[in-house]
Amino acid sequence: MKLSRRLKRIETFIPPGSRVADIGSDHGYLAMDLMVNRLAAHVVATDKNPGPVKKLKRNIARRKLTGAVEVLQTDGMRHLDPSVDVVIIAGMGGLLIRDILFESLSAALEVGKLILQPMSQSDKLRRFLLDHGFMICEEAVVFEDERFYEILVAARGSQRFENPLDFEISPVLIRNLDEDGRLFLTHRLALLGRIAKDIEENSKDPVKLRQLRRRMGKYEEVLSREDQYREGHQST
Repeated sequence: MKLSRRLKRIETFIPPGSRVADIGSDHGYLAMDLMVNRLAAHVVATDKNPGPVKKLKRNIARRKLTGAVEVLQTDGMRHLDPSVDVVIIAGMGGLLIRDILFESLSAALEVGKLILQPMSQSDKLRRFLLDHGFMICEEAVVFEDERFYEILVAARGSQRFENPLDFEISPVLIRNLDEDGRLFLTHRLALLGRIAKDIEENSKDPVKLRQLRRRMGKYEEVLSREDQYREGHQST
């Protein structure tokens, strides 16, 4: 059982000996790998529908891990044991992750660490976290199979972003920007550039164009600063 780069990167944020809940566990590969490699003390894999739960149990039994990985049919974070100290919600839309957290907000605030991997709307998820008593501790980007995956690690705390664009270009990600993160920002900038060109040539909407150029300027500023840092680092 070989994990994807995305799931392997998620594993790196889990403290050894944690009690982990993988919400919407799909095939259960992450949950099983955590137990096979003794990266967690206990893992519960969840899904809200009976079909995926049966598949989970079948996969776990096939690998002789029935006693090691608990399977729970539940909606979101409901009915989780309070002893769980790491919750993973990966491979869902950012708004769905937001809704899952909101529906179990008091429980989510008591969890030691949330590892979130939104497939979309990461800016809205960041805003929700900061507005509801969480802070974003770490972020990463993984490039795999021609797609970028954002990972947010959050915990209870207080945090403010100074610039509204920080919800799109997170200062937490920029703090430890690696090659995948840099490629991600470059890709986003190119995408905005194509949209701006289309507006110039077709709709000619000056308000939208100004907004886009403001966003592009932020990306260019971050990438330029990163280039200068790298050049300075290489010359020393």
